[in-house]
Amino acid sequence: MILQLLDSIEAKTDQLRNHSIYSKLETISELRFFMERHVFAVFDFMCLAKSLQHKFAPAKGYWTPPSNPQMARFINEIILAEESDFLFGDPEKPMSHFEIYIEAMKEVGANTAPILSFLAKMKDNKYDLSSSLIPLSCKRFIAETFSVIQRNQINEIAAYFCFGRERIIPDLFQAILEKSNIRKSTAPIFEFYLKRHIEIDGDEHGPIALKMIEDVCQDDPTVWFATTEAANRAILHRINFWNDISEELNAARHKELSL
Repeated sequence: MILQLLDSIEAKTDQLRNHSIYSKLETISELRFFMERHVFAVFDFMCLAKSLQHKFAPAKGYWTPPSNPQMARFINEIILAEESDFLFGDPEKPMSHFEIYIEAMKEVGANTAPILSFLAKMKDNKYDLSSSLIPLSCKRFIAETFSVIQRNQINEIAAYFCFGRERIIPDLFQAILEKSNIRKSTAPIFEFYLKRHIEIDGDEHGPIALKMIEDVCQDDPTVWFATTEAANRAILHRINFWNDISEELNAARHKELSL
């Protein structure tokens, strides 16, 4: 059934791979603009990953063996890489991919205040998207993801994680590297971030994510149908995010030219 699911999302996946946003990152200013929005997707990825970890490798006041050791190992490997990777492969510099992204933003002069302010409230268990500092594109993207997490349907969360993130990220990041003017000389940390995800998601995490979908759905046609629907929504959700960022970038360009 996984082949039918993949066939059903192929057209939307191609649309995402070939989105015009990648070729619009021609200057450092445009890269800053993009990163100030994309960083919310970096945060959102971890929320989905942690939700899956809670399902497959739950942390409680006591321990019992996981019901599915294969899935527990997979999600724990994801969390290990995402929360405790090495910047430039240096074991003296462990940090999460989110923190690496923040450092990449700093190296190009991007504004980190909106995402850090949002996270500060999250630490106090306050989910608040009302701040005027947060771009509308990010508010829409985060709100959709959190609605999926709050519904707590494991197949839906897995679909958003697998098809809206893990499987497609290598293609998206490769497109950014190829179609934008991002170079190691101008943004070395960001280039490292992109290439690192292309490597681990393409070679390791993406293929295993498909196994997770099969494990969640088993042989239940009803669950497969619901998961396929969720996969299509997840990819459309990402396309809409790119569309919103592109529109905001066009509006910013027009405003700059009219001054």
